[in-house]
Amino acid sequence: MFFSTLSVAALSLFGCALAAPTAQKRDAPGPSGQLQLPQGNAVWDNTGGFGLGHVVYQGVDQPYHNSQGVIHVKTHHIDISLQLEADSNDIVYLAKGLAPNSNNVVDVQFQIPIGYGGPTGEYYLVIEETQAGTLPEGGPIPVTFRSAAPLIQVTAGPTSAQKAKRDAPGPSGTLQLPQGNAVWDNTGNFGLGHVVYQGVDQDYTNSQGVTHVKTHHIDISLQLEADSNDVVYLAKGLAPNSNNVVDVEFQIPIAYGGPTGEYYLVIEETQEGTTPGSPIPITFRSAAPLIQVTAGPTPSN
Repeated sequence: MFFSTLSVAALSLFGCALAAPTAQKRDAPGPSGQLQLPQGNAVWDNTGGFGLGHVVYQGVDQPYHNSQGVIHVKTHHIDISLQLEADSNDIVYLAKGLAPNSNNVVDVQFQIPIGYGGPTGEYYLVIEETQAGTLPEGGPIPVTFRSAAPLIQVTAGPTSAQKAKRDAPGPSGTLQLPQGNAVWDNTGNFGLGHVVYQGVDQDYTNSQGVTHVKTHHIDISLQLEADSNDVVYLAKGLAPNSNNVVDVEFQIPIAYGGPTGEYYLVIEETQEGTTPGSPIPITFRSAAPLIQVTAGPTPSN
């Protein structure tokens, strides 16, 4: 499989170990976005090793009042994970802090992270929504809750494909945003970082018998320049859209108190390499510009 399930202890790679705003829990049921795909009992099939799972989530943007003084809520971002039904500690994060598009919709596909040998079976597709709650005065506050967790089936048949490293430089997608020295500012705790990546789809030959390559998915992470062990994954297995482009925004996972400063925005690309037999995955680091992550204090409300 392309990446394995994560233990609870490993979830810090998705930002849990860094300073973050304290989210308010709702004191009563309120407006929530709607998970449109997948529905309960959907099947995500990874036979062959290139299976994609589709997630469509419609955000909310409407008045709402609670005891904390909130008067309006709008979906700001969602976290997406798979949780094994038989073991609540067996969790795979697909994305953290993924923001809806201009139509207030998240519409993305992911490389299914469970391969042949599993554990396949029943998984909860868990959506944690964070809303920006508007107050009459002062800055907005985050309101976070679990909005959906349908039970889906994850299957995977055997595959002969083994992940391969390129034996020489070859075609690569292009990171269009962010550029080097870009600034991602999280002052106020609702800052978004924009990632645009143009995939590749062209002929290419190598010693493994590959004749054509196409970008299948990318992993996106932030790596602290001063400490290569300080890594925050934003998404794993994120597939390009029908135009072969990944165009997404993420909640910046570093808050006031840091560590702020210089980070590498690391893109790992996996291509589907066409061969006379089964396709093979070809994985490599395609970009790692150095960007600035800043975060001022959150105004008190």
